[in-house]
Amino acid sequence: MPFSLSPGLASVNPIDYETSVGLKLWEKATAELSKEPFDCETSGLHDFIECLRGRANEFGWTTSVLLIPNDIAIPLGDTKNLLDHYGEIDIQHIRNQAYTFITTQSRAAQDSAQLASCLWNSLSQAGRNKISIHRNEYTINDVPSGELLFKVIIRESYIDTNATTQMIRNRLSSLDTYLPSIGYDITKMNLYVSTLIEALAARGETSTDLISNLFKGYKSATDKKFIAYIEKKEDDYEDGTTPHMTYQTLMSIAKTKYQIMVQNETWNAPSAEEEKILALETKVKTLQTQINKQGHTKNQESTSQTGKQRSTRRRFQKRTAEEMAWTLVPPKPDQQQPITFDGNPWWWCKKHKKWCRHKTEKCREIRIKKQTDTPDKDKSNDDERNAKLVKAMTTAADDED
Repeated sequence: MPFSLSPGLASVNPIDYETSVGLKLWEKATAELSKEPFDCETSGLHDFIECLRGRANEFGWTTSVLLIPNDIAIPLGDTKNLLDHYGEIDIQHIRNQAYTFITTQSRAAQDSAQLASCLWNSLSQAGRNKISIHRNEYTINDVPSGELLFKVIIRESYIDTNATTQMIRNRLSSLDTYLPSIGYDITKMNLYVSTLIEALAARGETSTDLISNLFKGYKSATDKKFIAYIEKKEDDYEDGTTPHMTYQTLMSIAKTKYQIMVQNETWNAPSAEEEKILALETKVKTLQTQINKQGHTKNQESTSQTGKQRSTRRRFQKRTAEEMAWTLVPPKPDQQQPITFDGNPWWWCKKHKKWCRHKTEKCREIRIKKQTDTPDKDKSNDDERNAKLVKAMTTAADDED
């Protein structure tokens, strides 16, 4: 019995799909790569390729249809793995390779069909809409080619078509502006960097200043403790304390530090000074709230008193003239005031000439009359000054005569 790491690698011979074993192999090989469908966006490209790599290794695609010869005429010569070098291999070269087996009854043709079905099942509706309009580019004689479909997916996922090598380098040097755009999420930035590095590698390129770009990017974070941590790592690197630090190591320690701080709820936590300011602001708001409540209570009490007074007036207004006839009877000479009626004190008002709720000296009409009858003090002063002036002028005229 031949040894293999998975059922898909047990034989290089064509699979009989009429058997239960063959049917199960097809179902497993073509199942979606992830529960989260790929929408052909750059942010998910790295995860998509890594999931595909695992499936390809399991079913032998990396040693068959994904292994592209440098020279189609020499199939046993030098080759490149399409998953690692998709940026170096153009689509026409892949098409020429697919032509050699796509219509044959071979295991390679079956592997290509499995790969195509797997890729299609792993796309979201948005992803399928992007890809389906290029159907003629990933089919040969109307038969889908898994290798061509992969190339089209990469191309339409932004990185392959819109990012030249120089543009990728520019993005790596602008990580300090990228981190704020994703809410200072270090994990997302690391994934973004991994995607750019893979895009460079797929074109046979590398970055020599990646570590310095990472330091610059991490220091654009808003958490002071995290920045201090990164600056310490940068000093150690520049001083030669950690001369063998790789970009993978730096990304790993930055991610770990970020995740620990988030888990401990210390990420972007306020400093001691900021906490004092926040405490003062809270006290001010509390005091303001209390003042507003006190003012509201006083207004309510004032409104309540006014309402009681109005209620009393309305109560007496509703009484009939007969019931209030007694108020017109003058008091006897020796009668004491006030008298009590309906629980309230009453006095005889000489102005109104009837019993009222106020004393005569506090009668409003008398006060108004006094104010009206009181001569204007300023006007009296003016008249006095004018009289003195006339007298002075008359005296002066007599002296001249």
